[in-house]
Amino acid sequence: MSTRSLAAIRGAGALAVWNDIPDELEDEYNNWYTNQHLPERVGIEGFLRGRRFVRLPAATEGCKYFTLYETESIATLSSPLYIDRLNDPTDWTKRMGAACLNVIRTACTVTASAGRGIGGIVTTVEFGARHDEEIALRTWLSDNLLPKLVQEADIVGAHLFESDLGVTSAKDATAEQCAMSSRRSPTVRWFVLIESTTEGGARTALQALAGKELSRHGAEENIAPGIFRLLTALDHR
Repeated sequence: MSTRSLAAIRGAGALAVWNDIPDELEDEYNNWYTNQHLPERVGIEGFLRGRRFVRLPAATEGCKYFTLYETESIATLSSPLYIDRLNDPTDWTKRMGAACLNVIRTACTVTASAGRGIGGIVTTVEFGARHDEEIALRTWLSDNLLPKLVQEADIVGAHLFESDLGVTSAKDATAEQCAMSSRRSPTVRWFVLIESTTEGGARTALQALAGKELSRHGAEENIAPGIFRLLTALDHR
């Protein structure tokens, strides 16, 4: 009998990126990201999977594109192999990276995970924990809400990510970051990612993660939601 386990998220670390791109560069941007940048990143040891998403029209406001890299651990995102790659960007990467707008980039630890699959639609909800209420909020999400959500027919995965600002800033002094006019990207604090098979599942997730409900369990009231559909996925082999 096989002893392999089933999991919706690969690894204990993640890099989450939200961004926009000028309309006139969109075709080139998608070509670059899918055919050069994604394979390059996922080819680094410790990167396990990369997925690109585009926001559903009229579903929610915010950045058009969302990318999630799943890694063995958060340490992968400050490893020598990764930093070496950041210090040797291709000319195409320099040009496209400098053109990206409204970039939000965060290295995260996966602190809770439920479910056994990935979905074609994902919901991201970003928020912060109130001071001294982190444990209560994390416990409610990991022990109550996320396991409850994956019981819904159209929801196959639910995960909590918490940012690590020290690891996130490991990119700041690299050649790739310098090519982006040395601008520092804002970061998220915590975010929940819900994987669903339908837009209905995504809206169920948004209702469950409404600001008032999160706030009741220790989150700050301002949240930033997004609903995206999968463009492409690539696994490290």
